[in-house]
Amino acid sequence: MPRKTTVVPSRLTALKISLAYAALGVAWVIGLIWFHRRYLSTDFDLGLAVASFIGLTAIALGVVLDQHFRRLKEANEALSKSELRGKQALAGASQAVWEWDISTDAVYFSPEWKALLGFAETELEDRLSEWETRIHPEDLPRVRAQLDTHLRGGQGE
Repeated sequence: MPRKTTVVPSRLTALKISLAYAALGVAWVIGLIWFHRRYLSTDFDLGLAVASFIGLTAIALGVVLDQHFRRLKEANEALSKSELRGKQALAGASQAVWEWDISTDAVYFSPEWKALLGFAETELEDRLSEWETRIHPEDLPRVRAQLDTHLRGGQGE
């Protein structure tokens, strides 16, 4: 079966959010110190500033994370619906499909692809070797060389 795709936030996005909150915290404490000295002419209570910053940050972070995860959930649901529509369209059109995820070396052969070759769905495993064994032995070295060239970013013959 094809793998299920999910949408996840990037590490860079998480780092940017973390740095923004750190900057917000520093600005909050500096602002409180300035406000106390300028307008209240009182000694500054660092504990109060830190406690209020933590409380406000927790509220803001909760709101931001709630919005972020709602959008993430919506994107995953839309992606799942799109994948389902694609599968239904392929099944309805009786198209033979195969997919090779090079990064994981996972292969998917549709039941129609297997039937096109005269096999039942359970007779062939979803492995790249199933495809390679169907290449004529004299052609196999040339096919592998062209595939390697292509995967390295070059052009085949």
